[in-house]
Amino acid sequence: MDTTEEQKLKLREAILENREKYEGNNMTFSKSQKYYDMLAEKYEEQLLNANVRTHEITAETVADLYPSDVRDKVKILDVGAGTGMVGSALRGLRFKHIDALEPNPNMLGKAKLQNRYETYFIESVNPEESSSIKNGTYDAITMCATLAEAGHIPPEAIKGIVRMVKKGGYMVIVNRVLKDETLNDIDAVMDSLEADKKMIKVTRKVWPGYNEVTGDFGITWVYRVL
Repeated sequence: MDTTEEQKLKLREAILENREKYEGNNMTFSKSQKYYDMLAEKYEEQLLNANVRTHEITAETVADLYPSDVRDKVKILDVGAGTGMVGSALRGLRFKHIDALEPNPNMLGKAKLQNRYETYFIESVNPEESSSIKNGTYDAITMCATLAEAGHIPPEAIKGIVRMVKKGGYMVIVNRVLKDETLNDIDAVMDSLEADKKMIKVTRKVWPGYNEVTGDFGITWVYRVL
């Protein structure tokens, strides 16, 4: 359904208001989870009305790394899986073995209802806690719209996520362009992992059209794990 200009304006106001409330510097993880509890029912509808295609862009970026004839053998973990939009997009591109890691059971419950993943891990990722997932389990990890100024996955947690990827595997991150300070923190973590020879950069690119309603830019990182 096409979104009218009036609907876009109202949607923009709602998104920016929620962003200020739930992604600001004073946000905590527990508060962000209450937000997603509230949003779970209409999460996908809101994104689609804003013509947000990050789930498709994430899946397409992964697909560019693997020929179609091997995709059914690739094992992927979708970190911050939410309602499973990335998982659905990956399945549409012939990937079969996709697991989800998501701390919010209400969001993940939506994914379960549609059988978008094989295994569901209700866990958070942060520098202080270790995941139940063993080292070198996956060929690729996706993170789509999981990084924010506060209350979400902190940049330092990426160091613990990388260990879950097999050598030669990939990490694909697609996100909204954040404030310079936060973006610099993310790049600093990536650079330190590259300096430690944990992974090597394949691409980093900024692109327009992340969110048609708010006018946000998007950013894509792809790294190969060493």
